[in-house]
Amino acid sequence: MSIKGRTGLGVLAALAIAACAAPEEADVASSEAASTSRPYVQENRPYWWADSSYDEFVSAQARTFGQTLPAALPDDDALTVRIQTWLDRLHAVVKRDVERSSGRPFAAPRPIAKVLLSKATFNAWVSGVPACVGSPFGRPQAVTGLAAYLDRDRVMPMVADGCVRAPGWRKAEAVSFWNEGRLACALSDDGDSVSARGSGCSVEAQASDDVAIAAASPFIQFTTDLVSELEEKSLVVVAAHELGHYYRGHATVRGHAKYGFWYERENGRKTLPVPASNAAELEAAYKEVVQEGRVLGGPSFASRYSARSRRFLLTGLAPLLAARTESGFVCAAARDALGPWTDAILQSEAPSEEARAAYLAYESKLAACAPRLALKGDVTATSISAGSVLFAAGAARPGPKAKISLRIGDTLGTFLDRFDAQAKELDGKAARLMARLKANKIGLYTTEQEADELALELATKVGLTSAEVLAGWVDFMGAVDRVYARAYAPEDLAAWRASSGELDAPTCEALLLRDFTKNGAPVTVGMGQLDEPHHASCYRLFNMWREARARQFVPAAPLAELSPPWETLRTRAAQLSAEQAE
Repeated sequence: MSIKGRTGLGVLAALAIAACAAPEEADVASSEAASTSRPYVQENRPYWWADSSYDEFVSAQARTFGQTLPAALPDDDALTVRIQTWLDRLHAVVKRDVERSSGRPFAAPRPIAKVLLSKATFNAWVSGVPACVGSPFGRPQAVTGLAAYLDRDRVMPMVADGCVRAPGWRKAEAVSFWNEGRLACALSDDGDSVSARGSGCSVEAQASDDVAIAAASPFIQFTTDLVSELEEKSLVVVAAHELGHYYRGHATVRGHAKYGFWYERENGRKTLPVPASNAAELEAAYKEVVQEGRVLGGPSFASRYSARSRRFLLTGLAPLLAARTESGFVCAAARDALGPWTDAILQSEAPSEEARAAYLAYESKLAACAPRLALKGDVTATSISAGSVLFAAGAARPGPKAKISLRIGDTLGTFLDRFDAQAKELDGKAARLMARLKANKIGLYTTEQEADELALELATKVGLTSAEVLAGWVDFMGAVDRVYARAYAPEDLAAWRASSGELDAPTCEALLLRDFTKNGAPVTVGMGQLDEPHHASCYRLFNMWREARARQFVPAAPLAELSPPWETLRTRAAQLSAEQAE
């Protein structure tokens, strides 16, 4: 879970949890309560969080996700100490509230700030981490080196040392905790081991040494390039947002399953969102057009093929082309156009102009050769494996319900044109759905929106006013504008803003100052890309503004200013970022 889109959950399907599911009946009932405030935690039980050393956490991220984190500043570094101070202040508010309401010690470990050295990541995030329960799965007869990872409807194999072992976890309690989530895969305690079963549960893991479930790691990560761009109060809002993810268990399978429902929006509401009367209809329309993961390459830029087709072109088709080395291969020019730039398109939220130009050159060369490359069972200079192309396209389909098929006489060109035609049809349906939502009477309630709302509440409880929180968000938007302006040509940014409905910081701030009206009439604020749980930044500001008006938060007394001056720390963060390699 992150402040702007990068997820700390890696690539394991269970931790990249799907964003659309109906809330449980009990959750709906609690949402309809008269209280104007949600509890800070789902439950005061330890299985929402997995404490560990930082070395254990880093090792688990590398072993499970292949993710190598940037180097972190020492815990006693002035930057780390400053952010830790704010985390401690926010944690004290939550700890006091939870212990008062539950009558028990707070189960969540103290959140720990980690400042990562980065030149081009610009983010803060909370990571989910697999935590082992401490019981074999499926009665293994010998050490297997594997663990069984539990998702909502799948049990998948993973490396046994890819999980952390949280102190205080007990098998029986962990099994009960998991089953209370009423997910498709239910656990059974078989004495010496556990097993999984249930209608709709796919068990892909065999006998394994342990069972792992997702839990929130206590390490709250901030990059130096993010810190260098923000005012201190803006950083407090970002920290409170990340702690919203942490305390509410958004990085867990159980926690994430409660979000992603459509709700009716009304100004002045004080109760928490509940599903809209037509939520099922909206969900069906959404599921047809939502994309798997973010659009590769960040904000869309003009190209021959739909942005939905890029995943297939780069993760499916490119490896097939790269493997072809025979003389006279008709798509040699497209193959040779591949290079290191592909990583920038696949991984970066703001790839360079050079990387985007290289991608467009690849598209052009591919379009030129594809009609001459037949899809067949054999592989020659003028043919490619039909089965391999079909499998790759199925794994990168443009929408969840898109139909991928071969036809007699297909070339790669006809297949690709048909694939892209589906992608563009889904683009049109997505645009029509977005137009339907733009009256701001309907919203999609995500973990990110809840984290924003909690950030507003928590920040006021450590001394910020609601107005300062909103101003902090505008400052954050301005920082994002600066990052994009350094990476994109003005015309590309303008095209993206027009297609996504995103507004820049000055335009959004002007709306805020007018209470989101123009000539006395309410202004429509676009939700942004459908596949982005964070929603558009101005839409998020609009949500927080309405939350502030509805809840009328009374801020705590301002706390004493900290030393050294924040500007000194910002300058040092900028210097540290400048020293890092791209």
